[in-house]
Amino acid sequence: MLQISAILVSVLAAFASLLAYNTYTIRSHVLTRHGGFAQSLAADHSYDELKNIDWRPHQQRMIRAIQHPTISSLNYPGGNVVIHDDFVKWHAFLEASFPLVYSKLNKHIISNYSLVFEWRGTAAETTTPILLTSHQDVVPVEDKTLHEWKFPPFAGMVDDEGWLYGRGTLDVKNGVMSQLEAVEYLLSVGYQTKRSIWLAYGHDEEIGGMHGARYIAEFFKSRGTRFDFIVDEGLPIVGDMDIVANSVASIGIAERGYCDIELQIQGIGGHASTPSQNNSIIHLSKLLVALEAEPLPAKLASGIMGMTLESLIPFMTNPLHQVMFANQELFEPLLLSVLDKPAVKAMLGTTMTPTILTAGTAHNVIAQVASANINVRTVPGESCESTQAYIEAVARKHKIHGLRIAIHRDNLPSPVSSIENPPFRALEWVYHTCFQHLRPSIAVAPGLMLAGTDSKHYEVLTDSIYRFMPVRMNSTDLVRIHGVNERIHLADYAEMIRYFAILIQRVNDPEYDA
Repeated sequence: MLQISAILVSVLAAFASLLAYNTYTIRSHVLTRHGGFAQSLAADHSYDELKNIDWRPHQQRMIRAIQHPTISSLNYPGGNVVIHDDFVKWHAFLEASFPLVYSKLNKHIISNYSLVFEWRGTAAETTTPILLTSHQDVVPVEDKTLHEWKFPPFAGMVDDEGWLYGRGTLDVKNGVMSQLEAVEYLLSVGYQTKRSIWLAYGHDEEIGGMHGARYIAEFFKSRGTRFDFIVDEGLPIVGDMDIVANSVASIGIAERGYCDIELQIQGIGGHASTPSQNNSIIHLSKLLVALEAEPLPAKLASGIMGMTLESLIPFMTNPLHQVMFANQELFEPLLLSVLDKPAVKAMLGTTMTPTILTAGTAHNVIAQVASANINVRTVPGESCESTQAYIEAVARKHKIHGLRIAIHRDNLPSPVSSIENPPFRALEWVYHTCFQHLRPSIAVAPGLMLAGTDSKHYEVLTDSIYRFMPVRMNSTDLVRIHGVNERIHLADYAEMIRYFAILIQRVNDPEYDA
């Protein structure tokens, strides 16, 4: 008995040592990186002038930008996706607001409304350019929600606390305007870029980018242009995460794929007075309930969410969380139960959501065919084909017959960009530069972009695409995107301008490739 007890103690001691070693190793790696930024910034005053700028003129231009209803929609007549006059006025506003951008950069108009600018570098022949991109269009505002808005969504109104309300304040005129403001500022102080900086702004991202970003990508391909990296809209700085005290700046290193899977059940129709045992509506309902109860498996240790949490280990307030997330493979089942929240679960695996049901033609006729549209968002490593196979397996398990499946609008998940390269380190460095005043200090982590962006059209142009928005938000702000009372604080908007101005200078710094 004593020998067994001794063996058990030895095994437990070895297990505890393994947990401690893994935790220490990961903490040390992240903290060494984090400390390196802090040390570098303490000795670097290169960007101090950006702290003392009067941002009010820049903020006023953002206010006026919101007053332009650049809505894209598939419901306009004649096959148009935007209202021509609205975009003509918007473009005139941009040209008047950024005279140096329009006079000193090479401008290209794509598909009538998309804008591309080239700031050619002095060392363009020996360096690889970067692309900063966003989109000009916004989603419509539902008439039935207008009474819920604090101010009219296209009025460009600011409340007493400095919040600018309006459609596009977060998605994503703040991206277009802050990038143009950053370039305009650098031009105004005589800055010369060595590396070429490209700006690209599609006009129909909200409906897929098939008229804008798709042709912008073709434009670059026709020139043989490749980018060192691309920055697109994406994840914000979140200040109210449960497991860490720090504000977390997430940089999207991939985005989910998208497709619609149509499920169709063939049953036996007839008169409702003589019910059939093979009712298509009942069988389809059983399948939908089964898919809800048996979702695709979530993945932590092998997915991007695992990378996110690993990067946050040193900043977790609970030491037990540090140990568990440093040993994700050992604790994965427990951790998945802890992370059982809709927004988090969406990052852990492919999701399936019924969105449209169709069946029946009359009250007294049994539907012979019932169908459902399942909106699927696939994580990297999975596909709509693998999701279809999973649905078929669930149908067989529950003995649901007569199933036909069709896949529509299949967009694969994006490739995963590296976090161990100069571009990611530069983005991380600039975050620490811009937000070094925050206490506790900002934490930067890779993340998965849940929604789609124009960057899916640009994947052939680079190996590195990063999706983020350098603006502070909390969980209550996230629901405002595409929703009611979308807003941005004008001070946070000024920080966005600083971020992009510093990023442009950083990629020209000799330390960038070090």
